[in-house]
Amino acid sequence: MNYHMKVPGSIEFNFGKSGVVKHVTLQKYIRFGQRVRKFNIKVWKDNSYQDIARPLPFVTSGLSDWINQLKHKR
Repeated sequence: MNYHMKVPGSIEFNFGKSGVVKHVTLQKYIRFGQRVRKFNIKVWKDNSYQDIARPLPFVTSGLSDWINQLKHKR
């Protein structure tokens, strides 16, 4: 695997029904240091994706980047 790629990526989850996500944990391959410049978390609502988490500035805490207690109003 090429860990030097500068290509944006995305992951999409479809749970099949509405629900509440209480925690999101993001981890990265730390061997080559800080390589994540930014990220955001979106939900599908009212026929479009809407940001619910976009931390600025991006801060690394050990090996994991944590976003806790995400609550999305329906």
